[in-house]
Amino acid sequence: MDNASNSVGKTLQPPLVHPLDQNDLKLIERVREELVKRGINPPSWRETDPEKRRRFFDEVRSILIDQGENRTAVNRNAQIVTDALSGVGLLDQLLRDPYVEEIFVRNGHVAVEYDGTFHHLGKLADDSYFENLAVHVADQGGATLRGDRPAVLIDLPGGERFTAIVPRLSTEGTAINIRTFGRRVRTLEEMEKTGTFTRRNLS
Repeated sequence: MDNASNSVGKTLQPPLVHPLDQNDLKLIERVREELVKRGINPPSWRETDPEKRRRFFDEVRSILIDQGENRTAVNRNAQIVTDALSGVGLLDQLLRDPYVEEIFVRNGHVAVEYDGTFHHLGKLADDSYFENLAVHVADQGGATLRGDRPAVLIDLPGGERFTAIVPRLSTEGTAINIRTFGRRVRTLEEMEKTGTFTRRNLS
């Protein structure tokens, strides 16, 4: 029986996303600066080849070793940096879940609409991380998100719609919405459970 069938009668929970603390953010920025010096670009949200992400992980790991990173922590930290800089960053793992219908970011706080239910995931990073992420996504989409252009709309490869607004236009720090469209077909039982329709609609 597949996950869609199993979802009827039980409450699903969104993926657990570990927040980035100040040490993580300093690590990410340190590696980002070295990547720029070496002319290495993180995999963009346009990239769908997992091999490119694996090669980027190896580059990040090499940088951390060169910088004297503790060998026992190097793989974990390389994964943190890879996840934070690749694709749409921390939000990537949420996008990979077919039950995620919309992602909301406001001033570092993240929430999702998940299988028809709203979930607040908490503060996952400082607002500056999400501002840099939004600028990065816009740049890779050939758009500008800075100065006199404080809003952007980008269509991601999977059909998701990425919108971002930054101050001065936004009063809640960096505001990001990612809306997914029809990635999973609901069963009649699921639609009844979430109130989309009742059995009477079928008669």
